[in-house]
Amino acid sequence: MVVTSNLENTMKQITLKIDIPEDFEALFHALLNNQAAPAPQPADDETWTFKDLCKEYKLPKTKGYALTMQTGPGSIPRFKIGRDLRFRKSEVEAWFLEQRVK
Repeated sequence: MVVTSNLENTMKQITLKIDIPEDFEALFHALLNNQAAPAPQPADDETWTFKDLCKEYKLPKTKGYALTMQTGPGSIPRFKIGRDLRFRKSEVEAWFLEQRVK
């Protein structure tokens, strides 16, 4: 970006370097279109389905269902998209580590 200022009939040129986040373009377009801004997520954080969770931790489906039926503090971290459960890899890994300590 180049900003030019006319002070006392002399031209001065100022160059500014602006660092913007990588997801700035998506945020900018969302704001222009009156949409909600996308929620920021760590770049390395995957989102798992129930099937992915069971596969990753070698859980039988029945054990996976039992884990997801528990609610309240201390239950496995999850969220819903429609009626489907999703799990963030980093949150689930931290939860399993916490369960080992208990």
